[in-house]
Amino acid sequence: TACFLAYLYSQCERYEDAIAMAKQLLTFDKAEESDFRDEVYCMLADANYFNGDITEAIAWQDNILKESKNKELIIHTKRVQNQWKSEQ
Repeated sequence: TACFLAYLYSQCERYEDAIAMAKQLLTFDKAEESDFRDEVYCMLADANYFNGDITEAIAWQDNILKESKNKELIIHTKRVQNQWKSEQ
């Protein structure tokens, strides 16, 4: 699936390809589902971070904090975001 391909690109350190694929995923009908959107936002945050764009990574994390219904993910995202902000 497209999600798997985005993950594969990240694992191969092809972060720009992972970002492009994940952005495409947001155009799918499935992107209306909160869990799917959370997963894609996480992929985008991580890929941007590892690609060296911490500001963009934090912006994707902000989407998680605004839209997610997953309390554990929100707690985790806040913790990671604070860490990333300290690296800027």
